[in-house]
Amino acid sequence: MCCGRIDARVAVAHVVVCLTCAPAYALDEPDIETVAALIWLPQMDQGVLGRLVSAIHLARKHPEITDVAGMGVTADHASRTFGELHALRAEARKRFGTDSPATLRRVVSRTPSPDLDARNGMSGLRILMRGTWFGTDPDFYLRTLHDQATGS
Repeated sequence: MCCGRIDARVAVAHVVVCLTCAPAYALDEPDIETVAALIWLPQMDQGVLGRLVSAIHLARKHPEITDVAGMGVTADHASRTFGELHALRAEARKRFGTDSPATLRRVVSRTPSPDLDARNGMSGLRILMRGTWFGTDPDFYLRTLHDQATGS
């Protein structure tokens, strides 16, 4: 489920999502590995992670915006927080044998639906947006976050 940001405007498989949540719905994209990674984070749902990661990427790239907004988040703090989230790939590898969204997609396509039910213990797997975008415009994601934050 998308994090519910008001900027949801990208359609993936007929579901309208925001740019931060889009990779969770786009595991078939050829360059998904450059855009996202799998992490294990059962204490936070995908939507909350999406909002947190948007704020982290904005603070890392444009700390002057987060300071102006009164958030007081430094680029260094945001980078450390992202590093901690990124390190959760190790637990995803331990539990699923991979931190690759593309590999997960191949496995899931051959997995019976009941085995993917979150009540069976798989509810902690999340998609971590790396801060880049698909295809020929990798800066699209960060540029859009900046424009939204500044009202451009």
